[in-house]
Amino acid sequence: MRSDRYSDFVKERMSIATLRFGGSGLFLVLSSSKAKMVDVFGVEEIFPTVPGSTNWISNFYDERYNDGGGDWDTGCDEKTCKFRGGSRHKYHIKDGEMQVTGGSRYYIYQEHENLEFTAYAIVHADPTDDNRKGNQMVLVARSNHRDKADARSYYMILWKHGEIGFAKEYCHAQPGYQGYSRSNRRKLPEIFPNGVPHGMHIGLKHVIRTLKDKNGKKYVNLRAYLDLTNGKNGGDWKLYHEINDTDDDWEGITADQEISCGGERYGAPFFKKSPVHFLRTDRAQDLRWSRSSIREIQVPGSEPTPPTPPTPPTPPTTPGNSSGNLPDN
Repeated sequence: MRSDRYSDFVKERMSIATLRFGGSGLFLVLSSSKAKMVDVFGVEEIFPTVPGSTNWISNFYDERYNDGGGDWDTGCDEKTCKFRGGSRHKYHIKDGEMQVTGGSRYYIYQEHENLEFTAYAIVHADPTDDNRKGNQMVLVARSNHRDKADARSYYMILWKHGEIGFAKEYCHAQPGYQGYSRSNRRKLPEIFPNGVPHGMHIGLKHVIRTLKDKNGKKYVNLRAYLDLTNGKNGGDWKLYHEINDTDDDWEGITADQEISCGGERYGAPFFKKSPVHFLRTDRAQDLRWSRSSIREIQVPGSEPTPPTPPTPPTPPTTPGNSSGNLPDN
């Protein structure tokens, strides 16, 4: 169960919210340019929350340890969060941070389709880390990881060497066999010319929305936002990558993967409500998550045309694989 310390923290912030915004459960941060809606951590909410929805906010305050063996996290509401990744991977939660090592997967069970998944991450110095491999910061959403034969998921990935992008996972059809798409990514020389620096708090937002084009046809809009201010005045959230997942095949699935995944056309968008979302790292030495949340967000009933993504340098694509590892480079 959540401790009194955590409950008091939330009550205090919600009390401030009530005073400032008349009982909405949210409050405003006034910056020099605009008013912002923020969550209980003071982090800006880009899209409005669905009224009455059940959402998740992290409790990384009460100290606890876990080895990733699949135990439920007692710091969450009952059967909401689970430590995954295998017994070699360690979790240490204390003072608002969740420190992870190895290949961690922290599962959050929420039934959402349209959502805004927010987390802050900091990578501490490791003299053996050359910025090219490991320590990927990954927000996985709209996932069905409870069903290995249909473990569909959308991945937002910030690679340590300074790229951001998306990938799709199709299934865990056989032990040790996972089907991933090619990643759709772009370099970030404007903010990370030498890779993601150690000791810097980086805010990540993975936004997934099912939208309709002018003809009423559905597609999935994926957006990746970053904040480099450590949440000052709610954060200065900028959109760094955006793609639309349409009926066109997402490049990367092979014929043998398609058969192993059940023979369906896995390039198609994932429209279903999904029960699982998770924070993931790979080969991390000392990565710490904080101020994390998942909210169900409102979307328009339709849009005249699909939104036009920003025009970054042409992103390279990296082949998917069946090894269970996301592409490093």
